[in-house]
Amino acid sequence: RSFLAHKLSGLGDVLATEGDLREARRNHEEAFLIRKELGEKGGIAESQLALAQISIEEGNPKAGEELVAKALEEFQKQKRVDDEASAQAVLAQSLLAQKEPARAQESIERALALSGQTSKRSSRFAVAITAANIDAAVGRTAKATSSLKRILAEAVRAGLVSTQLEARLTLGEIALTSNNAAEGIAQLLNVESGQIDLSLVTDDGGSLC
Repeated sequence: RSFLAHKLSGLGDVLATEGDLREARRNHEEAFLIRKELGEKGGIAESQLALAQISIEEGNPKAGEELVAKALEEFQKQKRVDDEASAQAVLAQSLLAQKEPARAQESIERALALSGQTSKRSSRFAVAITAANIDAAVGRTAKATSSLKRILAEAVRAGLVSTQLEARLTLGEIALTSNNAAEGIAQLLNVESGQIDLSLVTDDGGSLC
């Protein structure tokens, strides 16, 4: 059953990336219940983190904050630095969505410090993209764009498909909100044209190939 929970969680991640938040939530909630029955505290925290991200995407950042706080506590207890960095980044996203940029900045700074201790590239990139989002939100558009273009180039070299997708989407959104429609549309068209194949996305940010 632990393996089933892992598979459900992985499928939930793919569905979330594809934008099917309802089915993504269903899979992650099922994985959460299995892990709770098994008493897998680390797995429970992983499910809470995933559900926090979905809650933010659904427009309920307060629920996301509450979920990620629980996950963060467990990751800290288990000294899981990679997951703690990811959780701090998700916490920053929830705070930013609640229009609390100062607290979001504090959280992303903690995430950046933790990500510097990990060898997992996908985690480092995810934290860096969140940091760029926060920079853009508080008016540091040039810094955000520069960071994202660097992340995109590194992700292409590393073959991290989901990171490429997220970086392009974020670049497009920032460009559009900065009255740079041509650049924004170009980035979004790169995603829509199939240059990034969502069917190849895995839960570790890499490719099945």
